[in-house]
Amino acid sequence: MNKLTIDIGNTLIKVALFKNAKLEWCMPFDQLDANQLQLLMHTHQVTHVIASNVSASSMLSFEQIKGFVKLTPQLKLPFINHYNSPETLGPDRLALAAATQFFFKGKACAVFDAGTCLTLDVVTANHVYLGGVISPGLQMRLNGMHHFTGKLPQLTATFAENEIGTSTIDCMLSGAYYGIIGEIEYHIQALKAKYPDLQVLLCGGNAELLSKQLKSPLFVEKNLLMYGLHLILDLNV
Repeated sequence: MNKLTIDIGNTLIKVALFKNAKLEWCMPFDQLDANQLQLLMHTHQVTHVIASNVSASSMLSFEQIKGFVKLTPQLKLPFINHYNSPETLGPDRLALAAATQFFFKGKACAVFDAGTCLTLDVVTANHVYLGGVISPGLQMRLNGMHHFTGKLPQLTATFAENEIGTSTIDCMLSGAYYGIIGEIEYHIQALKAKYPDLQVLLCGGNAELLSKQLKSPLFVEKNLLMYGLHLILDLNV
């Protein structure tokens, strides 16, 4: 059985093809409409599709397609959801929490998504989703410094070689980069005090960039969200 998983993010749309539960490919799209989706389904003999959408765009046209599933908190999930406001929990975070059960079922997990925002989601060894953290992502921190000041320049997120900058550009890059590194490390150590066998997962567009300086052992998987979507789809069709 062939299935598609779709991640409609704030910046890109990513589509992945699973054949018999194996990830065959994952590719980005600038845009994706119902006709394109139906063509992909026909070309790859896809029976079911699931999508996570955190953008402002509508999926009404997709919802008319046979075999399409929209990820919502009402679907059957591979964990118990203890979030106080499940209706406000982003579908991307639901999928990432599900992915922990694909790779590390039976272990306490902390999954960080280093994308537009930095998110943290925590699932216990007993498959209970506790909640997490949302804070500005790496590029958002740099954008904020430029937008809310009169003279700081607009920069693109990159690796900061020196913790102490010797120019304004270096200082901004260092502040954003090592600030987010310190934030992640803080959460890891705080959680490990409660869950000594904690498994830490990292994904998102800046995962590789940040993993260079993170000292804690990590499981890095750029397509982590897709695996979570596939697991949820399997539970519901």
